[in-house]
Amino acid sequence: MGLEVNGLELGRRRRRRRYKAVCECAECEPCGVCGAEVCECKPICEVCGAEGCTECGGVDDAAARVVVVVAEEKKKKKVVRTKLSVSNICCEVEADLIKRLLGPLAADVKVNALTKVAIVEHACEPGEIVEILNRAHLGAKIVEAVQVRTKKKKWNAVVLVPIATTGVFAAGFFFSTAALWVGLACAGGSVALARALRTLAFRRRFDTNALVAIAVAASLFARDYLEAAGVAAAFCAAEVLQVECLRRVCELLELPPQPDALLVGGKNKKLVKPGDLKVGDLIAVRAGDSVPVDGRVLEASSGVVDESSLTGEALPVPKKPGDLVASGCVVTDGYLELSVVRTLEDSQRALREAMDVATSGGQSQALTQKLASVLVPGLVVTAAISLIWSLQQALAILVIACPCSLVMSAPLPFACTVAAAAKKGILISSGPTCLESVAASRTVAFDKTGTLTQGRARVVEALVFQEGTLMLAAALESKSSHPLAMAVVNYAMGGAAHATLPEPTDISVHPEGIRGIVEGRRVAVGSATFCGVESRRKTEVAVSVDDTPAMLFVIEDPIREEAAEVLRHLRRRRRRFVILTGDAEAPARAVGKALGIDEVSSGLSPTDKLEWVTKNKCVMIGDGTNDAPALKAATVGVAMTGTAVAVRAADVSIIADDFARVADLFDFSSRALRLVSQNIFISLAVKTVVVLLIFFDELRLSSAILADVASLLAVTLNGLRPLCRSSRRALPPPGNDDAAEDPLSPTDTTDLV
Repeated sequence: MGLEVNGLELGRRRRRRRYKAVCECAECEPCGVCGAEVCECKPICEVCGAEGCTECGGVDDAAARVVVVVAEEKKKKKVVRTKLSVSNICCEVEADLIKRLLGPLAADVKVNALTKVAIVEHACEPGEIVEILNRAHLGAKIVEAVQVRTKKKKWNAVVLVPIATTGVFAAGFFFSTAALWVGLACAGGSVALARALRTLAFRRRFDTNALVAIAVAASLFARDYLEAAGVAAAFCAAEVLQVECLRRVCELLELPPQPDALLVGGKNKKLVKPGDLKVGDLIAVRAGDSVPVDGRVLEASSGVVDESSLTGEALPVPKKPGDLVASGCVVTDGYLELSVVRTLEDSQRALREAMDVATSGGQSQALTQKLASVLVPGLVVTAAISLIWSLQQALAILVIACPCSLVMSAPLPFACTVAAAAKKGILISSGPTCLESVAASRTVAFDKTGTLTQGRARVVEALVFQEGTLMLAAALESKSSHPLAMAVVNYAMGGAAHATLPEPTDISVHPEGIRGIVEGRRVAVGSATFCGVESRRKTEVAVSVDDTPAMLFVIEDPIREEAAEVLRHLRRRRRRFVILTGDAEAPARAVGKALGIDEVSSGLSPTDKLEWVTKNKCVMIGDGTNDAPALKAATVGVAMTGTAVAVRAADVSIIADDFARVADLFDFSSRALRLVSQNIFISLAVKTVVVLLIFFDELRLSSAILADVASLLAVTLNGLRPLCRSSRRALPPPGNDDAAEDPLSPTDTTDLV
């Protein structure tokens, strides 16, 4: 049967096959009445102008209405990505609740409990998603650009009541009257009671607010007013401190707005929105301006850039033609003319995704949630049994059963580590899962060109087989982002910055090279195999013209100065190194020998690299288009300021052109797991000690509350440590191999190959 809309029946699948389209336009959609291919939203094809359907005409108003309805139905089925601000998220418990509520409707749900943001991929209307969450009183709303928290503090009841309560508590020391203690208990307990009732009514569960409310009420009922006041004061003080800590973390996770860009391409200069810039546009950045998008320097007049907000580099960095400048840097002196290499969306993609998933996923988080699911019911049963002989003991055990400190053990250290890494120019788009994988991986695979080497190659020899080839090759290479392409262009230009090159057409980029038409001739530039040129087993760029070998460039690319020191640092952490390169064996072996890497695989195609990383659990570090498949397939892919394709494929993007950030990445991962382990130990140790003291009648109810609050604060402050210290450890001087080893590294150094 066909679908009936507004009294009209849409064409059956059998009949639709018999009808022919008015035109053969690929953009025409099937007619809503008979199935012939006419425009989706109108009975007249907007592309070719064909009027209506050959079978039914499709021009009457009723048919047009049907087509519109069908178009709306199709749009509803399209999977979209929506960001939601969910103000009533307290911890990972609410995050799990959101995932359960949206599970039947959403293809994917990611929740950041710290920033109180949910990212949902769904096929239904966004309003339906919001309605489902607000039925549980989660305070959800759709936001176009997620702003976690404005810089202006919002003084609401959540902050004012705890502050007022703490003031009453302080006054109680000077006016020791029961009225003050009761007032304190009621003021602080009312906040906990309101939240507890809302959670119980709409989410069908008890939380820490319910435990605090019960403890305050029981103490008041027993006329132990000082006990009730102590519980309320501890709860309010913890609330204020936790809100302030999380506010500071959220501010670090915000994306700063980008300024308008001065477009200088063409005859007239004009200001444009960063979102309107396209790859290849020329923009000017003057002293005091922020760089709106990622670009490559074409012309610099004493250009000095402050990269501290992205890379942590304290000193301004001079820039010269050919250098990459990241979005968000500030030009402190001089003038820069940049060629846009990534759009605004691509420039901020890695950072945005890193912040979105800063707390989601990971084995450590799953472990803490599993522990909480076992611990809380066990303590609740214990409290029920102890109720037989002591109400105070039962209430104290209920209080210490709160799982907040345990479930926050993993998300907070991971989120702070991701934020701290982003401030150092390391964008971790896979969050906790990536950090855990980096710490666990024993093998690190490197691409050579642009990764272990500087990517600032120069031509040392040129063999010419056909005259007039040089400018043809340079014209085509000027459209390539490969590190060796600039060497060919610079060699052809001979230092002339404003020389004119022919304009290539029909350009096609391949993993091993680039093809196009230049001045009517078919030109290919790339590897010797790609161009059909005999290799001399050196670092080479070959050129063919009209399928005939025409030229061969021999290129040298110096090794990065910091590479040996970084590898020495990682070697002490018991990592094994492999070079995977498409370069010839001789230069690849030379780089390996200089850096102390014995395992070198040369002459690899992108498919060969892909097969290698698929078979071996490793961290793959590369920068080029030909590395993208391997970066995507690796356990963890790390892109070194490379092409947009490589950055999109990678789990980690390093903004700064600084190889030492690789060592920082491993330091960050080890430190994050160490902090998670410490937090889990703190939480479980406090709960164990408190329960034992309760059973020996050595702990009052208020002391149990203070212990639980203290464990939560200890976990919070410990998780904030990545933001309070420099991520860059001084790498040991050469020859000092007795430095402390990674405490997380196993003693077994067998590699997973």
